[in-house]
Amino acid sequence: MEISEQNEMSSNLQLVNLTKTLKVYRVVVIMKILRIIRQSKILELITAKLHLTPAITSLLNNIIRLFFLLHFVGCIWGVVAVSFTSQVRENWVTDKGLENTDVWERYVTCIYWAVITVCTVGYGEISPTNIYECVTTILLMWVGVTS
Repeated sequence: MEISEQNEMSSNLQLVNLTKTLKVYRVVVIMKILRIIRQSKILELITAKLHLTPAITSLLNNIIRLFFLLHFVGCIWGVVAVSFTSQVRENWVTDKGLENTDVWERYVTCIYWAVITVCTVGYGEISPTNIYECVTTILLMWVGVTS
């Protein structure tokens, strides 16, 4: 096989992986919408039982949505690091030396990154190291700004 054919196959494989990632993203968005609808009914029951004011109800609703958004963004950040390891050897996990850590430590690190990305202007010590992470960061920052 020639080098140009190998590069083309590698490029096609990357495109297939990207489309799979986008399909997963669409499914997660649908699940998010369903959960928000379900949460709103639960929140109505809680506010009725506890006799909460509309201001407190609104605050609780916003906190729940923020936590869900941060969980969602953090999980996407973690999935991107795992999904493209065959194409790109270096990612944020290897950059920070977290290859041999447990899932809980990576999850907390992903949530930390999500808070930094969605709620603030800049980065801390975790930043994208390859093109896939850069694209993901751009999209998630846009989600953070628009939500």
